[in-house]
Amino acid sequence: MLLPAYLLLFLIYRLLFNADLDVYWLALLSIWWVTVDSFAERYKHQDAEERIERFAGVERQLDAERWEILDRRQNELVIRPTFDFPFHIVFKDTVKITHQNGWITISGPVHYVEAFSNEINGEEDLPKKRHWPVMKTGLTIFLFALPVLLEAGLLWEMKVFYHNAFASAETQIEMPSDQLAGNSIENHNNGGYAAENEQYIFYVENEYELYRTDKDFKERTDLMNEGVMFMIRDFNIVGEWLYYNEYDALKRMRLDGTEKEIVYDLSYLQQVQIQDNWIYFINEDDDNNLYRMDLNGNQIERLLDEHVTDLAVTDDELLVTYTNNKSRPTDRLDLDESSQSRLLDQDTHKLIKWKEDYYYLDIEGKLYRTRLEEQHKSELIVNQKISNYTVTEQGIFYSIYSADELYKSGKAATENGVYLTDFEGESQEHIYKSNGVIELLKAGDSVLMKSAGGYVKDRVRRFDVVNREVEVLE
Repeated sequence: MLLPAYLLLFLIYRLLFNADLDVYWLALLSIWWVTVDSFAERYKHQDAEERIERFAGVERQLDAERWEILDRRQNELVIRPTFDFPFHIVFKDTVKITHQNGWITISGPVHYVEAFSNEINGEEDLPKKRHWPVMKTGLTIFLFALPVLLEAGLLWEMKVFYHNAFASAETQIEMPSDQLAGNSIENHNNGGYAAENEQYIFYVENEYELYRTDKDFKERTDLMNEGVMFMIRDFNIVGEWLYYNEYDALKRMRLDGTEKEIVYDLSYLQQVQIQDNWIYFINEDDDNNLYRMDLNGNQIERLLDEHVTDLAVTDDELLVTYTNNKSRPTDRLDLDESSQSRLLDQDTHKLIKWKEDYYYLDIEGKLYRTRLEEQHKSELIVNQKISNYTVTEQGIFYSIYSADELYKSGKAATENGVYLTDFEGESQEHIYKSNGVIELLKAGDSVLMKSAGGYVKDRVRRFDVVNREVEVLE
């Protein structure tokens, strides 16, 4: 019985609301079915008899605030309830009382018949009996409306409203006057697994281990290596605080690893980037829409109602790539939300702004550059499928990883690893061979290579751009 009802409900929601019901709605339908069945039992028609001495006394025993008399005859009385809102208005049910030989027959819905019998016998409905039907009715309406609420995002809006009104981080901080960004756009483009200030460099190893080192990579301090459920990424430094994303929550701590606290945990976050006094992020729980909030997790607001796939925050604009029908264009949004304009019409990935140029990967993984003064003209820099890249004063570092060649041969293909090319892409230097470089991160005069080889532990290596040597960080 439940399965046909579920299928019928599925079609109703699909046709009327264009909303799909997932498998778990079958369980909710079971609850809904029990509630409806109880509802039907409550309002089904029944006859009941009561012994009474005088029929004329029945009317005097009724509560005038709960019953309305519709028809009065010598041995018959027709009444209608004025309680049980809104169902007494919707159903317009009545109760008919007929008197014969010292007995009255009460005909009508079960709920009203019982209420009438209790009144003429001097009994009152228990509060539980009065409130339970209302609760069941409310539950039924809620379950029926829930898919529509979810589809419209109303529940999410309620969560945001509550969070903005009542939630507050333990410590209120602001961006220092001499700082604008929490990390470089190039590092954000590589997962934000490393960040630096004038004194320290912070980086991740083995996805869950957070280390702090001095600028010369001589003194390493372990800040976090246990108790983390998700990998940590998206580092941002704001004054004396380090922000990091654990995927299910944005957290922060002092630069010495103390005073850990949650900034935001309403949803799963992607590509968290801090600019000035705002945190920009992609909200997985709201169809990958673009959001921002202040540095303390308050003033949450949606900036772009599109399915965003890539985000790059500069000092004066947001570069946002989003799904638009079958394409993925990139728009420029002013930080003050005053304007939005098209930057690129073609599919882009890992877009960054370096000085006056824009760099990005196309759908095939090839690296292109677009000049600021020639936005609609792109030039090919690397004509190979690359996985990641970063731009430095020394040139462009990029990594190539061909898993197919690796698995076929049982070892890394010759071309796998990290390369350095000039800004025109005319010369390539293979600086490091690897089974699979994942991310490339800038740190001082070095490029950190967050690499993995097969099933061994992730080891971070450092390429010193001065002496041009590669070493394992230990």
